[in-house]
Amino acid sequence: MITPFISMKTSMKNLLLCAGLGVSLFAGPLLADTLPNSEASLWFRSNYWAYTPAKGVDGTVEPVSIDGKSVLRLRYVFTPEGGRYSAAYLYLKSIDQFTELRFRVKSDMAGNVLVRLFDADGEALQYVVPVKKSAEWTDIRIEVARPTTTFATKAGVILNKKADFPATGVFFGLEVPKGTEASGDILYTEPELVR
Repeated sequence: MITPFISMKTSMKNLLLCAGLGVSLFAGPLLADTLPNSEASLWFRSNYWAYTPAKGVDGTVEPVSIDGKSVLRLRYVFTPEGGRYSAAYLYLKSIDQFTELRFRVKSDMAGNVLVRLFDADGEALQYVVPVKKSAEWTDIRIEVARPTTTFATKAGVILNKKADFPATGVFFGLEVPKGTEASGDILYTEPELVR
């Protein structure tokens, strides 16, 4: 058994060895609080989510813990003059290939759950799943090979309508009908990647 003192000493030694190269090492739970990670089990623990709504939509995004589980809470305020979606984006260094994304949602209003996967070629694959207003968790399954739509994120991208891995980011949101006036939350549980 390794004592905490020896583990800390070993970690300090590694940190000092890497300091000359300008590299820092972080271990364990600290990683989830400081850097986005490609493992889906850490996505909703990251503080690097960027709130990215449509024009005229207000809100916030934050990782929270509910019943001991990591959850992403997206708060939104839609106005009749504003856009149709509220969303959050997380840049990831790379996401290894997977075939299905599974998670659960709980929404204060009916609408469409939006998920976008940003691939290595600069194509965004968007998945749209209808969701009802519910105080109970609703299971969502997304087949990566069946995007609802795709679009380019930069000039010169060839839209091949398939995920070219490794992917570089994810986006979770809620879309509502044009002219909606509402405020509330949508909660997303930690996703599971099926390979």
